Amino acid sequence: MDRLAEAYDSSTKIELALQLCWAIGEHGGGGASHKDQARELFESLELLLYEKFSSSHLGLRQESALSSEGANFRKSSQSRLLCFVVTTIAKLATYHRELLPRARVSLAKVARSRMSDARVWKRAHDYLGFMNEPAICLSVLGPSHG
Repeated sequence: MDRLAEAYDSSTKIELALQLCWAIGEHGGGGASHKDQARELFESLELLLYEKFSSSHLGLRQESALSSEGANFRKSSQSRLLCFVVTTIAKLATYHRELLPRARVSLAKVARSRMSDARVWKRAHDYLGFMNEPAICLSVLGPSHG
């Protein structure tokens, strides 16, 4: 989990990081009987979100001057991963309601920032709206019944 932040240098690592985020969100960090593990995963994702979010403000300004294909790939990869992290944070908070206040704070910081990639802040804004409606939140972000 700690190495997700290093996933931008190859498409294989990026896909692995995305799949890991998806699995954590989809399976709720192990379910209701694994609250401590879910909290640890949440904290790691929260830290990753803050690290990548703050570095994206600095890095995107520097990379805009370079505007190379590699910089564009990195920016797109970072945005995709941040979208997955935002979703996973929201899903974990839906499974584990005690994480909801922290999830709201994390997502509110992203939503208020209006960072340059609209996909990330829009996703955070949308999930904040869902969190204000528990039934909708559970139906959209809760466990899938298949």
